[in-house]
Amino acid sequence: MCGIAGIIKTSKANASIDPEKFKTMCHIQYHRGPDDYGFAYFNHEKQCLQSGKNIDHPQNGQVALSHRRLSIIDLSPRGRQPMPDQNKRYWITYNGEIYNYIELKFELQQLGFHFHTDTDTEVILNAYIQWGNDCLQKFNGMWSFAIYDKQSGDMFISRDRFGIKPLYYYQDHDTIYFASEIKAIVSQMSQENRRLNIPYFKRYIQSGYLNDSEQTLFKGIKQLLPAHYMIVSKDKMSIKKYWALSRHASVNTSHYGANHKSNSAQFRELLYDAVKLRFRSDVPVGVNLSGGLDSSAIVALTAQGIKTNLSTFTVQYLDKAFSEGDYAQQVANRYQTKAHYITPQAKDYLNFIEPFSWYHDEPAVGVGLFSQWHVMKLASKHVKVVLDGQGADEILGGYNHYFIYYLTSLIHDFIHNKGKQTLPTIIKAVQRIAPVIGMSKRTLWLTIFKHIIHRQISADALLLINRLKSHVLALSRNETTNTIFSDEIEPLSQTALPHALSDKFEHDLHNIMYKELTSTNLPQLLQNGDRTSMAFGVESRLPYLDYRVVEKAYSLHYSDKIIDNSSKRLLRSSFTKLLPQDIIGRFDKKGFPTPFSIWINHDLKEYIRDTITQTENSALDYFDKKYILNLIEAHQHGRNDHSWIIWRILNFVSWYKIFMQSFDETSKRYVISK
Repeated sequence: MCGIAGIIKTSKANASIDPEKFKTMCHIQYHRGPDDYGFAYFNHEKQCLQSGKNIDHPQNGQVALSHRRLSIIDLSPRGRQPMPDQNKRYWITYNGEIYNYIELKFELQQLGFHFHTDTDTEVILNAYIQWGNDCLQKFNGMWSFAIYDKQSGDMFISRDRFGIKPLYYYQDHDTIYFASEIKAIVSQMSQENRRLNIPYFKRYIQSGYLNDSEQTLFKGIKQLLPAHYMIVSKDKMSIKKYWALSRHASVNTSHYGANHKSNSAQFRELLYDAVKLRFRSDVPVGVNLSGGLDSSAIVALTAQGIKTNLSTFTVQYLDKAFSEGDYAQQVANRYQTKAHYITPQAKDYLNFIEPFSWYHDEPAVGVGLFSQWHVMKLASKHVKVVLDGQGADEILGGYNHYFIYYLTSLIHDFIHNKGKQTLPTIIKAVQRIAPVIGMSKRTLWLTIFKHIIHRQISADALLLINRLKSHVLALSRNETTNTIFSDEIEPLSQTALPHALSDKFEHDLHNIMYKELTSTNLPQLLQNGDRTSMAFGVESRLPYLDYRVVEKAYSLHYSDKIIDNSSKRLLRSSFTKLLPQDIIGRFDKKGFPTPFSIWINHDLKEYIRDTITQTENSALDYFDKKYILNLIEAHQHGRNDHSWIIWRILNFVSWYKIFMQSFDETSKRYVISK
């Protein structure tokens, strides 16, 4: 788990790379790799000008690679990057972990490769030499890496299947920049080129969507999408997708409810292997234990022969409505873990918001990030690697809104005479689900019909309907549309709207899960998890996103995910005997709960008003301040819960001040001091 960066001058006519500026690009990611660092410079004449930790000032360098190292596997200096192959033709800079590197190393040794380190880095490099682009299909892990072929002059850049590890790039004329974090690229840009991507910003404020396309909040800076690779040669850049779930993954599967016991056993064994692989480390490993089903299952599997005396880390609050500490304690007691707890206070937000904004590169969507930040801070005092339950909801049907798509899937099978669905069973399911998701039966039926109708309407027609709906609702409140923004903000473009539900799978439940796995939901959560863990030099590993686990989950019938009013059926049935009944029977999903909505009314009341009414931060010019103050007042008087949008506005204001107004000064405080 590290920080990588690179510059490619695609034209020989360009000026050479400035080594001092490139050092900034590397060291601004210090937090991602505080253990070691290295550089490599090349020219277009197939020469490596200089490499190593302490470099002079290479002349005419037109390709540069850098690396900040967080040492996890093979802690010796042999693991320093950028790392060349034996013949020094190929050079790699790499961020992540390939968990099956031991097996791949043995396979490559059988093919005649010799190894000089015990790192997974060298395994990736030799795998690329042996199999080319197809090496990506063999990797089980999380990664973003760049391999430079000194002979051909091509740069091969890749990102893991789900985008657990980030990779951003920016093209300015004949120069291409890439890095693990946006701030590394921003450090190479002039003040004039640091511009806000306004359509993306507007959608973030309105809907909370972020990190669901190649766009970022910085105009011109893009991310390499998950499951893609990029090849940069002297005269062109090409990007291709190398992996996707099969379109027919869930077609030839068992019927509704069949073979569930066998499926549960197979899934548990596969998840056990995923957890076991993620304990491969030369440094201590712990588990973030929220008290929910997902992380509790990881602890249970770990105790089944992988590791004893396990350290677990939990955030809890004094207000029980926002705390899962009691549930986490049950699991910790059952498996006798070394349990660590942290209880953040409202006043901690004041010391949290600036460093959070700096390390995250983009403002965050949800209030749960405050809790996640503090649990990573706690973990960093004890371990260097943690396992986390991220991804389970998107592969196993863990969100309450999935129940609606489960019901439309039942209706689909009823209409097409598939399985044993009958109208009475559907009516019964609606009756049982309605109280779980907090709807009346009438409202739930109307919602189901709306979803079915929407699936028959074109995307353009649906866009028009939603716009008209927003306009009518605004008129009924005697308001104008989009009044949260100032008049200077341009209208929201269609390209900035959330993605429509696809028809990749037969059933709506798999389609919504796949959408949130690959675009609208999980990418945001993974970005948050990566930035938060890396801020404290902690590597976060996600066994539910082992690609074998994901492929297995999507290959099963939708009834293995949800049945009647029970979500994550596969996981619950797999761990019935391994977890307390209070955990198995939990259906109140919290997800890093944070009492921010209460703090708005009390501890943070003055801070929020001062932030919104300040004049020196030009971020507020994008908003109608009066409208925002009305939102805050409505929240504080209990008329509506506006905590999420208030959170987004506060985060944006903090982010804008750092990245658009005082980036150079802020970077000196956070980087040069280290």
